[in-house]
Amino acid sequence: MILFYVFLLAIPGMMLYCGIQWRRKPPKYPKNPDGVFNSIFFIDYRTEWALKSVETWNYSHICYGRMMLPLGTIALAITIVSLVLLPMRPGAIVAVVADIICMSIPYFSIEKKLKQNFDKKGRWKEDMM
Repeated sequence: MILFYVFLLAIPGMMLYCGIQWRRKPPKYPKNPDGVFNSIFFIDYRTEWALKSVETWNYSHICYGRMMLPLGTIALAITIVSLVLLPMRPGAIVAVVADIICMSIPYFSIEKKLKQNFDKKGRWKEDMM
């Protein structure tokens, strides 16, 4: 049972960790962007726009890191409250749903920023420089 709680708390914990790390230093651009097994933990922001170039990769991870820190804190708070106040099964469901929502929120705004700031080849747009 303790392992179950540790697992549920690990998700927002990883969100906080990635938020802290990626704001300063994004993960390395994958050698093979089409491959799945390029990072150690398989945790990175992999979308079509993010994989266009090293610049889009770094930009998307820095943006994601900035958003993950507050969202990870919210997810951690929701997880702790749901596990303390609700029975085990409903508490776990609430925690996992909150984690998924908090992890998904940044995708829409980051993709919009990537399309606004980069051309289709992954280079900064002229008016942005």
